[in-house]
Amino acid sequence: MAKRLARESATYTTNEQIARKVYRAFKTPSDNDRTGILVFGTGPTSNPNLAQQGGLSFATFALGQVTNFQLMMLKGSELETVATREQFHFETRFRVLPKNFGIYGDEKVFDIEEIVISTDTMSFEDYIQCRKYALVSVGFWHNNDLDDALDFALKLGVKRSQWLDQTLLALENSTGEARAYVDNFVHLTKAELFPTREACSEFYSNEDNFKRLLAGERRDAL
Repeated sequence: MAKRLARESATYTTNEQIARKVYRAFKTPSDNDRTGILVFGTGPTSNPNLAQQGGLSFATFALGQVTNFQLMMLKGSELETVATREQFHFETRFRVLPKNFGIYGDEKVFDIEEIVISTDTMSFEDYIQCRKYALVSVGFWHNNDLDDALDFALKLGVKRSQWLDQTLLALENSTGEARAYVDNFVHLTKAELFPTREACSEFYSNEDNFKRLLAGERRDAL
């Protein structure tokens, strides 16, 4: 997958090899250990369940924090070219970057990014599932608040990746406020996506929508 996109990590031919490389680099984790997972699928190893994807479960328990990023179409990159878009059947949408908006020179200004929401092997439903994993990771893994409990579980043979899977499953199968929390996040995740850059800018330029964005009503999924 990495080789098809000409990424430097192509020397590691499988996700398990990449995971083992990460594990060795973070064999003695600290509170500042971080890793990022780029969310997209362009090959037979694609799996919306990131925690179980090809060996990532081997590495994730050794890290202090996991952050899931959407695949951003950076201007000037090979990824953003027409040829790559067509090769992998990228479907994209536009959204405001987190905390990248404001009023400057009496004008509303938005930093808008283009992200991939589906590919030849990753459906939009898979994308939404990946975003749910991002929610659980931020809500229950970041800042190392639960490290004591996670370290205890690890001693019993429970990997952090398995714990992440089960936490999401519990939220999805719950009722009341917990389920409402997930459902609201999914709603906001879909609502933040626009078909064009212009449509995104026009929507948030509306005074009422801009106020809601400033108040956090429209940015909880950003």
